Amino acid sequence: MTRTRGSLLLGWLDGKVICGHSTIADGDRAFWLSLASTDEPQDLPRNYALVWAAMQQAQAQGLRWYDMAGGHSRHEAVQGQDSGHATAGTEAGRMQFKSAFAPETSELVPMMVLPLLRPVHAVLFALRQRYRDHMASRRRAIP
Repeated sequence: MTRTRGSLLLGWLDGKVICGHSTIADGDRAFWLSLASTDEPQDLPRNYALVWAAMQQAQAQGLRWYDMAGGHSRHEAVQGQDSGHATAGTEAGRMQFKSAFAPETSELVPMMVLPLLRPVHAVLFALRQRYRDHMASRRRAIP
């Protein structure tokens, strides 16, 4: 997934992996794919450093956007800690983390696709990828 662009980053402490982050590229956009860390040590910030390093790598690879994926749309309200959902605190923490990077919200087409005509879908999907790569290369060439 990261052969040409994208990243797979790991954070180490005392010879042990304590965090990891991966991104993939699509056109001129880097997509946050995964971010994970151990619970220990609690007083050491891990994820901010990995996301910042991923952003720097994306920029060095000529990608113009870093998509943190999974943020609320402009039309959704952020759920608070007392919403009654078991994951509300986790979600609030995730949104606080992403908000620290001063994100710009952009609406995207949903990622889920059910191809009914698989050969046609495969051709169109490959063409879409080539088009996005071509447009991204054109944007990089413009000063």
